[in-house]
Amino acid sequence: MLDRKLNTNYAAGLTRLIARFRSDLHAPQLPWFIGEVSEKGIWGMDNRSNLAILRQQQDLVMRADPLLRWVPTSHLAFEVMGSGQPHYHFGTQGQLQMGEAFATAYLDAIGKPLSIKARGYKDGLPLAKKAHVRLFVLAGQRNMEGEDSFVSQIPQVPGFEPLAKAQDDVIFRYSLGGGVKVSPTWEPLGPVDYLGNFGPELSFGARLRKSLGTKDGIAIVKFTGSGAQGPDWTPQGSPEARRNLYPKLTAFIRAAMDDLTRQGHDCTLEGVFWHTGENDTDFGPYFRNYAASMQKLIAQVRLDFQQPALPWFISEQHPGAIWKNMTAINTAIRTLAESDKAIVVINTAHLPHERLHFGTKGTLLLGEELAQAYLKKR
Repeated sequence: MLDRKLNTNYAAGLTRLIARFRSDLHAPQLPWFIGEVSEKGIWGMDNRSNLAILRQQQDLVMRADPLLRWVPTSHLAFEVMGSGQPHYHFGTQGQLQMGEAFATAYLDAIGKPLSIKARGYKDGLPLAKKAHVRLFVLAGQRNMEGEDSFVSQIPQVPGFEPLAKAQDDVIFRYSLGGGVKVSPTWEPLGPVDYLGNFGPELSFGARLRKSLGTKDGIAIVKFTGSGAQGPDWTPQGSPEARRNLYPKLTAFIRAAMDDLTRQGHDCTLEGVFWHTGENDTDFGPYFRNYAASMQKLIAQVRLDFQQPALPWFISEQHPGAIWKNMTAINTAIRTLAESDKAIVVINTAHLPHERLHFGTKGTLLLGEELAQAYLKKR
């Protein structure tokens, strides 16, 4: 991937390898499963162009051979070296998840997919006829998606035990992992069958419901790409078109709002809740342009949804994390908020935090902080 004399020949080499395996094993129909090189590591930063070439080469092979299967991995947990530099490998947690990803792909290929419990509402949405619905968007990368926050640990955090189960009176739609896991329809807010993780949406929704009462409906739309980097979210688009998230984000929000409108509800977009990404903090070219990129993102969302004062709530990177440039990026976010009164910055320094991410308790408390920021501003 890193050698420009070799990477453009990858497709030809892989094609020969697959053909030789099938020939030597006398298995002309032998399936082949290609695992993605994760975009969370250093490949997502200063090696993006090399990764793009490799992906193009893999795509050439995939299109030419119907027996090949693609296995996404950028949504899986990823290790980081002690120095804080993005690493090259998955680490223990990611390796275990990758094994499950390959097994799932195989089971799908042979027509025996894993059974997934239906989570949608059986008897319609729990909303009064023509009810007003407040819609909240949670978006971002690894912390917002919930890496290193485990559903199994929720009952161990005093006061949050009920959040391990569904909250029927808060409706929920999600697109996780850059589209790896997408809700087919509205579901009760609760843990999703997705790597055993959760994000701040659980405590966010619970706090809003408790504080706002039952008069209005509460809808949460979560859109995350834990392997994404800053350029992928920009309105002008990533250099690699397949990584563009902006049109997918806005289309997902609009589809949720349109669906509620079709069902006779008055739906208002109440705000976007965003957490800064790790590589956007760690990599110099990203963090130096972060405030300007966020300003363009915010402006375009407001324009597209015709809400020039749409509030944005941006939570800071925790100073206890191992990423570089923490102070610089948090200062840039606060400077941006000083020029835009509809941007609210949420301090996270007082929250629990583990080596890389907030972890279970920190994520639960982060959700409450996001909700409190909205309640204070409304």
